Order: sequence, then structure tokens, then C-alpha cells
Amino acid sequence: MVCAVNGGDDDEKALEKKLSHISWQTKTASTLTTPEAYRQHLISVRQQGWAFDNEEDIVRPPRLPTAAGRSLPPSVPLARC
Repeated sequence: MVCAVNGGDDDEKALEKKLSHISWQTKTASTLTTPEAYRQHLISVRQQGWAFDNEEDIVRPPRLPTAAGRSLPPSVPLARC
């Protein structure tokens, strides 16, 4: 995805060009599916000064059970034997 940081005219023109070429397909429950939704999200990011991955594009695998019955998040690498 594209993120224009300072919101200048050149950034806005580049953003509009990129948004016009995106196929707005739902991939997860968090996917931004319209240019308007993306613009609103971008406004929020600009105001906050930060963003995080809300799994808009990729579905993560389920948590993996451990020997102790707890689960590990999928980002924790498993040891190789």
C-alpha cells in the first residue's frame, strides 16, 4: 500500500494515482475495501503519527499449542531439531 507522509500536493497527486490502480478486494475482516476508507485511515495515521499492521492483507495462521497447554503466537519461531 502507499502512504503519503506529509500530505503535500505532490504526495496527494501520487496517492490518488496509486489508489486508482488498486483492486479493492476483501482479503480479511480488517481489509480497507474502498479508497474513501483508506483515505480516512491515512488521516488517522497522520494525526497519530503512527500505524500498525491490523492484518488488512494477510490472515495469520492459528496459534500453535505448546507442551504446557499454552499457545504461542504465530510470529514466535519454532525450534528446529
